[in-house]
Amino acid sequence: MKKIIDDLIFRPLEENEINEILELEKSQSVHILSKNIISQELKNSLNSKYFVATYESEIIAYISISVVLDICDISSIVVKKEYEKNGVGSYLLTKVFEKCKSIKVKKILLEVRKSNEKAIKLYAKNNFTKIAERKNYYTSPKEDAYIFEYRL
Repeated sequence: MKKIIDDLIFRPLEENEINEILELEKSQSVHILSKNIISQELKNSLNSKYFVATYESEIIAYISISVVLDICDISSIVVKKEYEKNGVGSYLLTKVFEKCKSIKVKKILLEVRKSNEKAIKLYAKNNFTKIAERKNYYTSPKEDAYIFEYRL
């Protein structure tokens, strides 16, 4: 049986697609950045990058990263609910690992809500290691964060 990930396309986000990823966030009850911030980063930032995974021309997931020197920080990763549990999250991470290796990044960091069990399982499955905890890192609602690291 053919898997969805066999037909995914990983590519940079285009400015005219910002509303699509904001809708994707909204459908998953997350809000990470505003349209203006994403737009400015797409135009001006050398460090921040946004990538999408498309399936049959539809954006079904995205990941945003920031790279400074040899460290990459994953800011967000969101997959459409109907495509969860199909390997899409792991696919996005694998593509970021490949990009990071090509530019000599040595480690990848990310923060995740302590209550986000799905994400924590995804990171563990992809060989991230929990290295720390930040008290009251998140607001709305207030919650602690785990910091995960992946070494390349």
